Amino acid sequence: MRFGWPLRALGAELWWNEAWDLTFELLRDPWSHLNASLANFRYVPSPVDAAFFNWVDAYQVMNRGKGKVRPPALPRPWAPTGAAPDATRARVVDPERAERRARLADRLGLARS
Repeated sequence: MRFGWPLRALGAELWWNEAWDLTFELLRDPWSHLNASLANFRYVPSPVDAAFFNWVDAYQVMNRGKGKVRPPALPRPWAPTGAAPDATRARVVDPERAERRARLADRLGLARS
């Protein structure tokens, strides 16, 4: 609903190519919920959060002293902790999935493998 279009408008008032264009804009926005979900962030960071952490990193590098080792970047609290994206999401068990996929393959004329 970010662009003012509800999902039920898809196909009636909003065409698929228009919906794809809007979705592509959401993917280009680094602060959108869709982008954060695909990156497996814990929460959606605001631009102020990111600017603050970047500023602290730059400040530490500028004031490290001559000849000293570059300090490591601060961990971003919104970033995943290193777990695989599939390991953090619960799998939904659907006993009818195989049957629906078989019906769809028959309807589309696809060979089953």
